[in-house]
Amino acid sequence: MDSQQLTTRQAERMRNALIPYVRYLYRLQTRMEKTGFPPSDELFQVNKRAYDAAQELCMKLHYLSCKSGVGAPARAESEETGK
Repeated sequence: MDSQQLTTRQAERMRNALIPYVRYLYRLQTRMEKTGFPPSDELFQVNKRAYDAAQELCMKLHYLSCKSGVGAPARAESEETGK
């Protein structure tokens, strides 16, 4: 199996499960900036990489959850039902 074999519903459910963690990482990064963490701080950098990676994953899952558009041809009905 690969990402193209996921149904739009599966991709949407995965994305929805990930969203609270992405939001948490964003809030953490914002708090770190407001409290004066320097950009060179190791924890700040790790959090930024984690947020960037999680956000990218959310966007990939969003595109996979779309039935058409986003630069891809419409997914056939058989791909949606797995038949």
